[in-house]
Amino acid sequence: MKKSFISLFALSGVVMAANYTWVGPENGDWATPSNWDLNNAYYPQSDSDHAIIGDNKSVVWSPCSYFGASNIVTLGTNSTLTLTAYGNLNVNTIEIGGGSKVNWGNEYALGFGRDLTINYGTFSADSFGQFNITTGQALWYNGHTVSLVGTLDFANVSPGEGIIELFMTSGGVHGISLDYSGLNIINTSEDVTYEIKQVNNGVAITYNVIPEPTSATLSLLALAGLAARRRRK
Repeated sequence: MKKSFISLFALSGVVMAANYTWVGPENGDWATPSNWDLNNAYYPQSDSDHAIIGDNKSVVWSPCSYFGASNIVTLGTNSTLTLTAYGNLNVNTIEIGGGSKVNWGNEYALGFGRDLTINYGTFSADSFGQFNITTGQALWYNGHTVSLVGTLDFANVSPGEGIIELFMTSGGVHGISLDYSGLNIINTSEDVTYEIKQVNNGVAITYNVIPEPTSATLSLLALAGLAARRRRK
């Protein structure tokens, strides 16, 4: 009996969990089964599914009676996932590559059906993922938490001020619960200042990179110092 139980459990695990990789056009609909590589008359819709959308794609999770569910949704670089289905969003993790966006823009969306982790990976000030909520009405967090994780690399950042908008909302939210303690910063120097903060019910990173003095500036400073020294003498 023990062997049979283990075998059935393992078999059910194989059947329930599936990795769906997008093979559809650059612009396509999530709910079209032929747009996914398994070609099994289904699209990602279970708690164990992993939906993988590569680079430079535009996918619409189109209107239906409910969102369905997925364990993980992965977006490559420079891709867009537009959420227009009705109901609560029931996804555990969304991974957003550099330059990619998740746009949640349906006026009939309700809110979050579970805790959500948004993983931005390692990103830069010039290329980062975004999660934008642009619904016509306020969303409900329903007691759930949206956690933002990822690593901002400040290597090779151009001098000046900037803002990295990771999670943005419009239309308002109810019972907002954001956790951005999982955002890390690397490769900073004394010339870099930054702040991770909540802005209008969203999360952004503001920064300022002070430019290094140019050779001409250093030469002028040296000459000024030399002149001042001579005057003192």
